[in-house]
Amino acid sequence: MNKILPAIFSTAFFTLINFQSSFATPSNDELNRRLESLEKKYFPSSDNSIFVDSLTLYGSLRPTILAFDDGTDTSYDIGDALSRIGFKGSIDIADGLKGIFEGEWSIDISNNGDFGKARKVFVGISGIYGTVAIGKQRTPHYLLIAEPVDIFNHANSPFAYDNVGTFFVNNQVTYQYNRNGFRLLSSAQVNGSAGDDKTDMVNVGASYSIQQFYVAAAYLRNIAPATTDSLGEGDELTNIATTAAVTLGDFYIAGAYQKLDTETNADDIDGRTVDISGSMKLPNESKVKAGLFSYDDGLDTASNEHKGWNITFEKQFNSQFRGHIEYLAKDFKSSGKDNQNALTLGLRYDFERIID
Repeated sequence: MNKILPAIFSTAFFTLINFQSSFATPSNDELNRRLESLEKKYFPSSDNSIFVDSLTLYGSLRPTILAFDDGTDTSYDIGDALSRIGFKGSIDIADGLKGIFEGEWSIDISNNGDFGKARKVFVGISGIYGTVAIGKQRTPHYLLIAEPVDIFNHANSPFAYDNVGTFFVNNQVTYQYNRNGFRLLSSAQVNGSAGDDKTDMVNVGASYSIQQFYVAAAYLRNIAPATTDSLGEGDELTNIATTAAVTLGDFYIAGAYQKLDTETNADDIDGRTVDISGSMKLPNESKVKAGLFSYDDGLDTASNEHKGWNITFEKQFNSQFRGHIEYLAKDFKSSGKDNQNALTLGLRYDFERIID
């Protein structure tokens, strides 16, 4: 077969040359195009990139300078607001079906600029009936509930949600369906015999967007591995959440609420989180953002219950570069914890390149 194909190609090539007197002589560009087409047909490259419909390289570098006051001392540090680098793309696999893929890893500027752990790595199939993907991914809870209030340049926002909410989950199978402003998301974490034998986490939710208004609700059930038995079942968390957001001209406001129920061997603990975020556009590509948050873990002793607020001024210098300054205050209910205040200066550089 390897000898037959070159022979076919050579015959086609010389036939084209010999018959050029009978037809209009093709230009060099046209001849090169034909040869290239034949080469791709009979001698496909070992580089699979020629079969990829789209491939995008992207990244975001987000260093910060932090001044932190814990009530007894003020410290200064270089931080990182979730810098990352990754790639994503798609490929036709059948009529009406695409294979999709994405890999993204953190870059920890606060620790030697280390190329860190995976944020998400998955492969899936997408068609008119939705998208199914397998791997480490965002959860429906984050995409539906947290993302609308996660508007700040901070590694720990949304500030109340961050205490208990999910962001990325490994060993996950997800399904997503979008149509006319309606979005349905579901996922299950399947992690062998750790925690639950079947599904360690189930998360399902939906959202609806119409013009400038957005509303969403989600349900999450998570079973942790037992602390004394790696194959046993530990605490069970149930999380019911809702979010709403509205855009009115230069103003944006969103609110997220989570009702938490944790069942342990000894107790049944009720908690909640509330996050409210808003922004207003200013002249010269600037914004002011503000947030209010409240976290209640439901514990009577050793409680981390707190509330707080933050305000951020943001300047977008161009499509890829921005800077910000943020003030954050946390007020803890427990008398054993001092209130916290932080002032942060940060820069952000984003890039994205589509490879044809």
